[in-house]
Amino acid sequence: MSERQPPDIDARQAAIDPERSFIVQAPAGSGKTSLLTDRILALLARVQTPEQVVAMTFTRKAAAEMHARVMEKLQRATSDTPPEDAHELQGWLLARQALAQDQAQGWDLLSHPARLRIQTIDSFCASLVRAMPWLTGLGGMPQIVDDAPALYAEAARRTVESADTHEDVRALLTHLDLAVGDVVQAVSDMLGKRDQWLPLLNQADDTGQLAGYLHQTLSEELQMLAAAMPVGWQHTLAPWAGRRHRH
Repeated sequence: MSERQPPDIDARQAAIDPERSFIVQAPAGSGKTSLLTDRILALLARVQTPEQVVAMTFTRKAAAEMHARVMEKLQRATSDTPPEDAHELQGWLLARQALAQDQAQGWDLLSHPARLRIQTIDSFCASLVRAMPWLTGLGGMPQIVDDAPALYAEAARRTVESADTHEDVRALLTHLDLAVGDVVQAVSDMLGKRDQWLPLLNQADDTGQLAGYLHQTLSEELQMLAAAMPVGWQHTLAPWAGRRHRH
């Protein structure tokens, strides 16, 4: 009895082809890492140096896992006995081809695994800066930090300090009653959530359109708040709305 193949076996086979590009979307545990490592092995069998193959991920953990999986498959392929599991056979065959290229080109990846360029996007960008320090104009090698909020706060403080030369900063300070600490905190918080509002900048043609987005959002939130209030709340709170409290 033959082993049952997954329903997307044809797509998996096609995604390994180095001559074509693919977007792989699948839930956790579906075999994405195995598929990606097989594609890396297929690419290694075609290049002159292993550094020509670059794989990037978002996290160090994912990069380390993928690197370990590739090296594990290469190590298993040193055995002339193919695996009995049909799911592992494809990776074994691709690893055998990669090892043949390794031997032909004298890479010795099993002894020099660092030549595999499987890294995070941050580390890849850092490698580009190290390779072209003069073109970056940074005056030194930047460092990747995990404590980004500290940098957001520093950027916010410098923004407030530019109030003398930037009218928009002065308007923001005036809007928040010159509460410098509140402005710094607000700007710092915004920088930490820039993935939520930066796309709006690409959609807006001018400041007026951005103001329209803000007005629409506030209107929707106020309508939801009004719907959640008890009946007659307007009459109870209205007298207080016009009063001024003296401190």
